[in-house]
Amino acid sequence: MKNNYDKMTNNTINKYDQEIPPREGFIFYRTFYEALSSMKPRAQLRLYDAIMKYSFEGVIPTDLNDEMERVFILIRPQLDANERKRQKKYKEKMSRENFFEESKPVTGPHAVFFVEIADLPSHEIYDDSIIQIANDIEYK
Repeated sequence: MKNNYDKMTNNTINKYDQEIPPREGFIFYRTFYEALSSMKPRAQLRLYDAIMKYSFEGVIPTDLNDEMERVFILIRPQLDANERKRQKKYKEKMSRENFFEESKPVTGPHAVFFVEIADLPSHEIYDDSIIQIANDIEYK
């Protein structure tokens, strides 16, 4: 069983973008707990540890017995799916932030610039150019 599992997994979880920070937590479902609750305490501990190492460090367990390995095989796809969702959300968040950082100000005849009157020298407060800018704004 281990040989087939190792061939199937290639002993790596690093299929995702390495620029995304490592996860700080993960979802541990009730079904995971129920699957482990029927095992002996030492086997539970080893499998809990294997799940944690896989989730946080990407280490695929190679020292599990057949019972623990069967349970891990059932749990792993959900851990992977949650990681893909986390990475997708992170990329979307970063692209939104980059969009707003990289967006360029509008220039040209229809650009609107707001200036506080207090920031202008007193001789420019009644300047016709300020009134002209206000008059150039078109409302639809």
